[in-house]
Amino acid sequence: MPQLDSTSFVNPYTFVAISDVIPRRRPPGHDGGNRLGPNGQPLYSGSLDVTWTLATPMLLPAGEISCNVDGAVQVPGASVKGAVRSLHEAMFRGCLRVVDEGFLPSYRQIAGSKPQPPWRLGVVQRSTAAGKPIAIKLCEETVWVDGPSLLAAYGRQDSSWGEPRTGDAFCLEGDEEWSTLERWEMRTVESARGLIRPSIDRDDSGELALGSELPENHAVVLLTDIGARRKVTKAGKRGRCLWATGILGGKSMAVAPEAWEIYRQSCDGADDRRRLLAPPKAESGRRIANPRSRVASSGGDSHDRRRFAEVKWWGTYADGNRRESDVRIGWRSMVTGFLFPGEVVWVLADGEKVTRIEHSAIWRELGAQPLSERVPRQALPCTDPAMHAPELGERQGLCLSCEIFGSVDPKGTDQGGQQTAYAGHVRFGTATAEPGARVEQIDLAPLGAPRLGAGMFSLQDRSLTSRRGGSPPGQWGSASDKPRPRGLRGRKFYWNSDPDEQAAAWTGQLQRSVSVTPRHQRRPSQREFGGRRDLLAPGTTLRQTIRFDALSPAGLHSLLAVLDPARVLPALGGPGYHVRLGGGRPFGLGAVAVRIESCTIETIGDRYRRAEPAPAGPPPAHDPAAVSGYLDQAACVGLARILNPHGLGDDRHLVSYPPGDVWERVNTQRFDESYRFFTENNGQQFKTRVNPWAPLPTLPTTSGEAFRASQPIHPSGGR
Repeated sequence: MPQLDSTSFVNPYTFVAISDVIPRRRPPGHDGGNRLGPNGQPLYSGSLDVTWTLATPMLLPAGEISCNVDGAVQVPGASVKGAVRSLHEAMFRGCLRVVDEGFLPSYRQIAGSKPQPPWRLGVVQRSTAAGKPIAIKLCEETVWVDGPSLLAAYGRQDSSWGEPRTGDAFCLEGDEEWSTLERWEMRTVESARGLIRPSIDRDDSGELALGSELPENHAVVLLTDIGARRKVTKAGKRGRCLWATGILGGKSMAVAPEAWEIYRQSCDGADDRRRLLAPPKAESGRRIANPRSRVASSGGDSHDRRRFAEVKWWGTYADGNRRESDVRIGWRSMVTGFLFPGEVVWVLADGEKVTRIEHSAIWRELGAQPLSERVPRQALPCTDPAMHAPELGERQGLCLSCEIFGSVDPKGTDQGGQQTAYAGHVRFGTATAEPGARVEQIDLAPLGAPRLGAGMFSLQDRSLTSRRGGSPPGQWGSASDKPRPRGLRGRKFYWNSDPDEQAAAWTGQLQRSVSVTPRHQRRPSQREFGGRRDLLAPGTTLRQTIRFDALSPAGLHSLLAVLDPARVLPALGGPGYHVRLGGGRPFGLGAVAVRIESCTIETIGDRYRRAEPAPAGPPPAHDPAAVSGYLDQAACVGLARILNPHGLGDDRHLVSYPPGDVWERVNTQRFDESYRFFTENNGQQFKTRVNPWAPLPTLPTTSGEAFRASQPIHPSGGR
């Protein structure tokens, strides 16, 4: 095998372009007496006996392994159906069935990027039981205090206080000075007396309120995440860690609905919220904690309580010694998207109500132009199977994918007697492994969370536009979205790349005496992981029966093609095509070769006329005319590369989340720090330099077009 390029990588996923034209029509319906479709074509019923043979390990659902009475491993038919449908939508111009049309990502603000209106601190006084703030008491004056010095003052006053935490109220004493950042700072806290830790009471209406009023002239403190702060300055000095404190004394104000809505949306991109709402990890039934901080709760373990995470820093402490290792200096409120009494936040007010809420001085801001403005209008979900909404124009009816697999009611409510849901015509039975199939357990590596808001990868690549001090061009709503929003690249698909083959290839090239750990397995440097999980071994065959009823010719032949992609995809050579089942797809797990072993197909008319069931046999030859107008030739060019196990050539061994360093450092913590790639290559313009711009390579849409999926780990310059 040729030498692998240790300075390049291939992102685990790519995008298949979305067609501008989504053919729709009135579906055939489910009346058993219908023998012909709406256009007079015959309708087909029958079954397909299918085998799925694993080329790479398959990640089984978390929890107990599902087995039949004979002990054979089973995979739910619904999970197979979802994978088949996703491929069908891409191949045959389906709509974007599962999409949040109003989605807007949020981004961390750039220091100094926004004007400074009169922001002030405030304390949540009342909230609903669901964590929606009702009233916030404003503070009068803001003073930034040194975190280690405040901790020392706590220790001198009363050792039982422990460390400061967000919401603490106390009498603050010390000299203030006006800093170069144009704010009041207290470098040394002389004393912090009369500590009050807010409690929460529930009133008769079910609302939550502070257990007692906080005294006027007390200061409340806001501790925040220090992950973005420099512990060592560019000059080589120790960085400072200061907390904002606000002097109580302002009036209480109601929270405007739009203020809460913007705050809630901004929290959606926060790691704290993602971890809180994530399903429990499969490790002894407990959730894996924040990898960087321990978590505490102010009561209970449900979402209706304040939650805290520890903050560590270095500095000089009460004993006068300088600590080289990190020491806990306080507890910050986690960014959960819920605000309960006692929370301290930054607010803007118009004199009558709170109009904006932010969790820190450098907070998060929403992007612009929602998802609905970044995809073809016709590609939005089907909503009118009965064709009762002429205002939808060409979006009336169902796309072929919704016609076959079904369409849910997007609103979940009665539409004045109109039915907007449509049941599918295909039923996927349970996929059952052969007896004695081998299952192994591993510690699963942490699965990344590809974010649609990472426009460097998710949005169509337009010529780079960046302004000094402005948003990086990858953000939704940046200067690169002028004069019109960039479109979404397309539907996400994962490259085929065997993780065990990849590990063996790098072990050999790097001449390691200890084998490189396959990328789906947790490495020692990874503190967070996906839990103890079960894998079905490669070579295992799953058998499944797929039944269908009243399929049109287009429905039948497109279903056969999605199960046997070679019927329609351009031939690239190699061992055929592999589709993907199960989880862990970024790791290359769940690659399977599909085979239609036999089928029983007959028209509905023949079924009623025939005395005996139709005989089983091989699938019929592909009928191009049946899917004419539905097959997306441009998408098929890209899918032929994606589904081919060797579609990347030797570059398949470069598949990885964007590495933080070259492949010689594989299996180290720095290699796994993907954030480095996105922060160092985001095209942002600074006073003296411009970051490189490293967008995702775009899949070709015509056969024979040159394409290379790999890209440099460390781009050398801007574009």
